Amino acid sequence: MEDMLKQILNEMQGLRTEVQDGQERLQKNVIDSLGVYTESIINHFDNQTDVLNKRVFKAETEMRNVNRQR
Repeated sequence: MEDMLKQILNEMQGLRTEVQDGQERLQKNVIDSLGVYTESIINHFDNQTDVLNKRVFKAETEMRNVNRQR
């Protein structure tokens, strides 16, 4: 009976270690995924800002040309 309890205890300790390792991997994966997602959001906004800046520059240039023609 005592041997059986020791075996169960050892198995539970092994499972505990596996769960802790899994939690650590999960935390690392979540952090990595958030970093990648954040970078993609930043790149998207940077790209959209560049497009908007080019449109504003073009509009300003056209307005100056129209004002010069008057």
